[in-house]
Amino acid sequence: MEKILYISIIVLFIIALCVGIVLIIPKKNVGDSNVSNITSTAKLNEDRNLEEVSLQIDKNSITNSSVTLIITDNSEIAYPWEDSYMIQRKIDGKWVDVEPKGDLLTSGLSHWKDENNQYIQRINWIYCYGELENGQYRIVKPIPDSIKLYSEEFEINE
Repeated sequence: MEKILYISIIVLFIIALCVGIVLIIPKKNVGDSNVSNITSTAKLNEDRNLEEVSLQIDKNSITNSSVTLIITDNSEIAYPWEDSYMIQRKIDGKWVDVEPKGDLLTSGLSHWKDENNQYIQRINWIYCYGELENGQYRIVKPIPDSIKLYSEEFEINE
C-alpha cells in the first residue's frame, strides 16, 4: 500500500512539474520566424493576395501516377499550404472533377514556403485516383473559405 502511495505521489509531482514548465516557458512568437501569426481563416483570405500565387507543374515530373506541383507564393505574408488537392480533366472543352477511386489521403500538416517563396508538393495519386488515362489535366488546390486555385494544364500521354 505504501508503494502505491509513493508511486502516486511521484506521478502527481511529475504531472505538476510538466504543467508548470508549460506555463512558465514563453511561447515562441510566430512573428519571429518567416511565418505570420494567423488568427482565423476569414482573416487569412482577407489578407491573402491570390494574384501573387501561381501553381506550376514541373514538366519533367509528369507521369500517369504522379506530378510535382510548384506553388509560388509572393504574398508579403507567409501562409500555410496544406497537401490536399483534387484533379480535374478537360473533356469536350470543360473541366470535370476526376472521381477518386479511394479516400483522398492527406497528412493534415501545413507547409510553409521556402526562402524562394515556393512550396514544392510531390503528388502521387495512385492510391486516390489510380493511373490516369491520357488527356489534359490540372490540379485544384482548395484553400479555406471554399476558394480554389488551379494549376496550369498538363498532358498525360503514355
